[in-house]
Amino acid sequence: MSSTTTFSSYEQAREQHRWEVPARYNIALDVCDRHPRDKLAMIHEDFRGRIQEVSWGELQDDSNRFANVLRAHGVEQGDRVAMLLPPTPETAAAFFGVWKAGAILLSMSVLYGDEGIRHRVRDSQPRVLLTNQANADRIERDLVEHVLILDDELLGRGSTTFEVVDTDAGDPAQLY
Repeated sequence: MSSTTTFSSYEQAREQHRWEVPARYNIALDVCDRHPRDKLAMIHEDFRGRIQEVSWGELQDDSNRFANVLRAHGVEQGDRVAMLLPPTPETAAAFFGVWKAGAILLSMSVLYGDEGIRHRVRDSQPRVLLTNQANADRIERDLVEHVLILDDELLGRGSTTFEVVDTDAGDPAQLY
């Protein structure tokens, strides 16, 4: 079926559609690392109105740093990593870093109530939970092996090079 195929009905299109899923697939390679380093990846405006332009190279480097930090904390392929973070470029890089490490991401909104956070952490049993200083007190430390605070110091611990884990297309990447 070519990209210019036309269909007479939705049902016909649905019946003829086939997903082409490769045997090996790591989402971070596809959505982060394949992009040219010098190209704009996102424009972020924080709650104070400050605007930050972020290149793909910055996201690639920061995600590699975070993947290395996860490795240093014993995270292996298939482990769960929980995050309680606001939507920032650093959070996006951390998402990619989890996937590069072959781990399973549990992303939680900072708008969740404490009971909702507690339930998700208990149920998912993450090896690591990543949050920021503003939300650190919301985490019950006995529920998780490592609580990491996402800041410049944490990202500074990791190298900008990381060999992305070769994951199977059917391996889980995210919990909701």
